[in-house]
Amino acid sequence: MNKSQLFAVEKAVEGHNIILLGQSGTGKSFVVKEIQKKLSGAGKNVSVTGTTGIAALNVKGCTVHSWSGIGDGRYDSDELCQKLLTDEHFVSYKQNILKADSLIIDEISMLSLKHFEQIEYVCKTIKHKDLYFGGIQVIASGDFFQLPPVPDPLTTDSGEYCFKSNIFAMVFGHKIVLDEVIRQDELDFIKAINDVSKGDIPEDTKNLILRLQRPPSWR
Repeated sequence: MNKSQLFAVEKAVEGHNIILLGQSGTGKSFVVKEIQKKLSGAGKNVSVTGTTGIAALNVKGCTVHSWSGIGDGRYDSDELCQKLLTDEHFVSYKQNILKADSLIIDEISMLSLKHFEQIEYVCKTIKHKDLYFGGIQVIASGDFFQLPPVPDPLTTDSGEYCFKSNIFAMVFGHKIVLDEVIRQDELDFIKAINDVSKGDIPEDTKNLILRLQRPPSWR
């Protein structure tokens, strides 16, 4: 591991909240797995989640929405807390929160401000601790140059990035940026992905995209 990756693991093992940022190929997933292994080995109950079904599958966990009980966001924070405390159908979600020492959230760029604050509020309420996320250690990873949250007019979720939350910087005491591409065998492809995500497409990236074009195959 490089210095930034080692620093991330070190801070997580010390119990700090961290947000791990970096473009594709910088080893975020590898670091998160190392953190999970270290924390679990220390006897911590680690909940592993992603913001989408695919992200959850990649980390062998569940979505943070299903973990916390917020589901599709139809309930406001107080309604959800009431259900977690009184509704037998929400017992498993309540237990998730009560048992968790650490919470991993992969692909945090797709977690909206509304859902970020709702999960924080619910954890604090269920844990009965006046600490961010009720004292649950939060390890988040992602790349805010990639896909943004999806707005949902039905639940009045505007799809704002979670980093715009007033509590975001206070929740994450350590922001660690990985900037060394580890997957050397895919350098050109990774560079192209990151160029496109930033809206800055130089000539070599254009040429690579053109070379990869394939005519549609109709069957």
